[in-house]
Amino acid sequence: MAIPEIVYYIIGLVLCAFFALWKWNDLKYRRKGLPPGTMGLPFIGETSLFLNSPDFLKRRKALYA
Repeated sequence: MAIPEIVYYIIGLVLCAFFALWKWNDLKYRRKGLPPGTMGLPFIGETSLFLNSPDFLKRRKALYA
């Protein structure tokens, strides 16, 4: 009975660490003056959105052009 409890604590700790790092990263880059938009995933970026959305380029062109 104690092992599942430990697993829940570890999962909770990992999730808290993930969100803390995510917020820290967001605050760090917001001060850099980057243009608005998503940061995307490292090495992947917005590739999945590009492949799955037929009007991806139209939205980006309307936003940035």
